[in-house]
Amino acid sequence: RYLTHSIGFRWLHQHRDGVGSVILMVTLRRVAVELLGLFSPLYIFSLVRDLDCSVQNSVLVVIGYFLLIYVTKLLTMPLAENASFKIGYRRTLVLSIIPFFLFVGFLSLSQAFPFLLFLVTIFWGVHAALFWFGYHGLFVKRADQEHFGKQTGACQALYILMGILTPIGGGLIILQFGYQVLFLIAGAIFTLAVMIALLSGEIKPQRDARINNVFQLFKTHKRAMVSYFGWGFESALYSSIWPIFLFILVGRILAFGEIIAAAVLVAAVLTYLIGLVVDRIGTKKVISLGSTVGFLSFLGRAVVRTPLAIVGVDGFYRVSEQMLHISLLVKSYKKAIDGGTGQALYFMEISLGLGAITGLFLTGVLVALNLPLGGIFLLASLGALAPILLARR
Repeated sequence: RYLTHSIGFRWLHQHRDGVGSVILMVTLRRVAVELLGLFSPLYIFSLVRDLDCSVQNSVLVVIGYFLLIYVTKLLTMPLAENASFKIGYRRTLVLSIIPFFLFVGFLSLSQAFPFLLFLVTIFWGVHAALFWFGYHGLFVKRADQEHFGKQTGACQALYILMGILTPIGGGLIILQFGYQVLFLIAGAIFTLAVMIALLSGEIKPQRDARINNVFQLFKTHKRAMVSYFGWGFESALYSSIWPIFLFILVGRILAFGEIIAAAVLVAAVLTYLIGLVVDRIGTKKVISLGSTVGFLSFLGRAVVRTPLAIVGVDGFYRVSEQMLHISLLVKSYKKAIDGGTGQALYFMEISLGLGAITGLFLTGVLVALNLPLGGIFLLASLGALAPILLARR
């Protein structure tokens, strides 16, 4: 039997072997990524600004940074699927620690050698592909199929609750010790996450997935593809542009962290309840509501300027994000059970990646044309509406 059975924490394997350890592992990993993802755009923006570049060019570098990450992740997906088929989901997830530490190391060195940012994007993209393919595969195989929503909601709620302190803690670490220490702490947290992943037993997919089959599915499942595409589109713009926009607006790292933490607190209480609702009323109604709320929150970003309004809009978005995140993941997990895990994960990740790449490319064009950052959120609002197509089937 698996190691989890020899440990006295029953919650570690709710209903199926090891799903609790998978939830805890991804929560810790997300805390590490929150430290990196929330502050790395500011780090790169500040790094380029220190080279006497304009705000416009600095923003373009940040967009290019994220664009290369998503392109690398997309190109690495066949490697991740192959690794999962040959060595199993857990080992693929654990394997992602190698590019992760290369990412952290080169990101730390990039302050002295900015050209290393190119390698940083490659390592993060490879890590993301390996990690997410391994994680989603483990979750599908370990979780209770009739309660995917509840368990996905528990995962998201735990992550958000831990994430309340992350923005403020990250801001304090940067002010006291600098970005390099922040990167090292994120690396230590991820190491702990990988150690917890070892509590879950190994599982291999029963059959190999083919990328050509996924492109055939795009033709027969256009609504689903466009829904995931839109989700990837708006998420990429949020993670790359919103931190810079907010930092320019408030001007201080700690104030930036406090605003994000307050917004997270607004969203935290509702997340677990969303998971319960998904199981009871189905995903379509939740997707419709979440997509509409997300659309309105992006419209609000284009006009808000006061801290209280920013907290409200960002908290509003984070609630809608969980509605979509939980609902769309549940749909993917159920499809993975019905039609093959690898194929379903391929479909979701490639659709998300194409959406993110398209969104970042269009954003780069708008920034190059010197349009205000606030106007870019109007573009993101269109991506937020796309998942409604899936709910209208």
